[in-house]
Amino acid sequence: MPTIIKNNIITESEFSVVWDRESISAGDHIIIPVGAYLESPDVYKDRSDVGVWLDAGEDVEDIKDIAGNLPVIALNFPAFTDG
Repeated sequence: MPTIIKNNIITESEFSVVWDRESISAGDHIIIPVGAYLESPDVYKDRSDVGVWLDAGEDVEDIKDIAGNLPVIALNFPAFTDG
């Protein structure tokens, strides 16, 4: 399982990153690309087991109206090079 920082503590996450919709099953705790979520928000809006990730450079403003309803928001930094 991946680790996350939750309440200032590094812990294991029950969420897994899913890259394509075919891999999504009911009851899975998943993190999907924010674009996939925003393309079909009605499919995911009532699920407490679906979060989103934003890639570096994506605008966090895109999720301002749904952020409070998401169980997890991940930030993807493919290359960490800033000190």
